[in-house]
Amino acid sequence: MLNKTFDFIKSRKIWLSVYAVIIVAAIVVLAVFGANLSIDFKGGTVLNYSFNGSIDLDKAETAVEDAVGQKVAVSENTNFATGEKSLVVTLPSVKAEVTESTKSEILKTLNTNLADNKITLKADANSQDNNVLFSFEGSIKETKTVTTKLEEALGLTGITVSQDVANKTLTVAVPSAIESSVTAKLQKTFADNKVENIGSNTVSGTIASNFFLKCLVAVLLAGILVVVYVGIRFRKIGGISAGMFALLALLLDCFMAFAASVFFRLEIDSNFMSVILTTLGYSLNDTIVVYDRIRENNRLYPEMGLRELINTSVNQSLGRTVKTTVATFLAIIAIVVVAEFFGLSTLRSFAIPMAVGILSGCVTSVCLSSPLWYSWKKGSDARKAQKEAK
Repeated sequence: MLNKTFDFIKSRKIWLSVYAVIIVAAIVVLAVFGANLSIDFKGGTVLNYSFNGSIDLDKAETAVEDAVGQKVAVSENTNFATGEKSLVVTLPSVKAEVTESTKSEILKTLNTNLADNKITLKADANSQDNNVLFSFEGSIKETKTVTTKLEEALGLTGITVSQDVANKTLTVAVPSAIESSVTAKLQKTFADNKVENIGSNTVSGTIASNFFLKCLVAVLLAGILVVVYVGIRFRKIGGISAGMFALLALLLDCFMAFAASVFFRLEIDSNFMSVILTTLGYSLNDTIVVYDRIRENNRLYPEMGLRELINTSVNQSLGRTVKTTVATFLAIIAIVVVAEFFGLSTLRSFAIPMAVGILSGCVTSVCLSSPLWYSWKKGSDARKAQKEAK
């Protein structure tokens, strides 16, 4: 029988206090500065611009805010493969819907220039993504002239017209007035940099809310499956109660990853869900290793007390858990270094919370899940004994 090296049961309150301090600090920072949510979760518009030379981001931000009359975020991205730089403008709220009057003006212009095609607005036209759909008859040979006429009629630039010949559908993509204003302002402010709009992405508030709810459902479902799985696999040593404390450890790990994003002011986007689910996987694996050792030692040494059983089992699995965590952590740190060196903000917002989540998964699996389960088990046994004594 191996003698224990560390008393994890004794130190459980210390680790719990450390996590409590971090949680309170994260909540304070969150209350003061808020979370840097991407448009995936809050809705809005992201505009991408190519440019030559270099651009002062503070000057660009001021110019855009003057154009739209609201607070915006301006950043610079670098394509690692080509070395090309782009300007990224994030607008928190842009009304993407094309108004009925604009649709009528588009229809009028189309019928004026494509009289033989009998253009009609489709009944199921959905303009929430700035695309307005029309039906047409016959065939349309070219749309370049029509595009120019539409830009003149609406006073906008960046309009695109495309056709689906098979379904006889003409799609007119209309940039929002704000998008046009931003483009014009940047081109005027940085006339020597040849600023060009190379794309945009708009997410409505409704879609963002639905996406957020789906993410919560995914995490909730994962948590339920964890409890059920641990409860069934380790029913001889604790069952559902062991699963609940495994889930508590997972929730702490997820919050630590979120806290890292809050502390480092990282953008929380759709990649964050990958961070959460990957962290859940690694942390659960570490916890399962410990629980498996507890179950095995409980079978081999049935006379061993619960405190000694847990401490011995955790110490026996400590080497494997630490080695796995260190190997994974070093790989993620390499990603962080690359992201910092090349200014890859998206990769940075993924790798840093992932690194923190992996470290937290090791700590909670070793220092919290089993020791806290021990506290609950002792309390439960004491209550049971007291009830039987009565």
